[in-house]
Amino acid sequence: MQTNQELCPACIGNPFQDPQRRRELLHSCLTFSMVLLAVQALLLLLMITSNGMDSFTTNPAWGPSKATLLSWGALNADKVMHCAELWRLFTSLWLNAGLIQLGMNLFGILRIGLFVEYRWRWMRYAAIYFLCGVAGGLLSLILQPASVSVCSSNALCGIVAAYTVEVMFTWYKTERFQRVVTLLICVMFLSGSVFFAIIDPYIDNSAMFGSGVIGILLGCYYSLIESDFNLYIKTHVPNTILVIVTCYFVVGVTVFYVLVPVPTKNQ
Repeated sequence: MQTNQELCPACIGNPFQDPQRRRELLHSCLTFSMVLLAVQALLLLLMITSNGMDSFTTNPAWGPSKATLLSWGALNADKVMHCAELWRLFTSLWLNAGLIQLGMNLFGILRIGLFVEYRWRWMRYAAIYFLCGVAGGLLSLILQPASVSVCSSNALCGIVAAYTVEVMFTWYKTERFQRVVTLLICVMFLSGSVFFAIIDPYIDNSAMFGSGVIGILLGCYYSLIESDFNLYIKTHVPNTILVIVTCYFVVGVTVFYVLVPVPTKNQ
């Protein structure tokens, strides 16, 4: 028979009776991750209640229609280029294509996001989230200009990619079981996100790739700064990474506005 010492502390007793555990629970509810999840759930609920759900064959993520997503701020190259709606690069980070995608994001945020935010603090977490999300959206505008897409999972994939890099850098500091479980969870989330990006027309793999690349670069940047490498590596390599990230956005914006043939609604 198991004793209290053998059980997970979260499974023992009522968490609301312990002041410390109550404070920890309240702190978790006030994190950027939980605010992000709450806003995403609320927006999806409002879209579904106001305009209904599309058929499963049209939207396999089990959510609203293309027109509804577009009216609520989904990413579209025609709107960005011809209507100057650059804000869609940010609003699309809060939208989900449907309940299945929201469930995937729920798993990623609760299983990975909360821990990573506690480890990095919310400012770094939010910065990586938005940078990766915008980077993925920018690549989506270039490679799939005719699509309507949402980028919440893409931004979260950037977070997971950055955290995976950190796990690699701190490989020798953690136990083998912890490393395996962490990488397994990250691979599960990334694989699930890519799978839904393949089957759902409103989640695209080009945005996943762009977010993942920037996530890896930012993960290397922070990991190198906090590493035990010599001063030369800790100084020059992170600076080089910042230059690469900056070039990504500058070149991406230039290519989109100069070289990408964006179809209009009339075409």
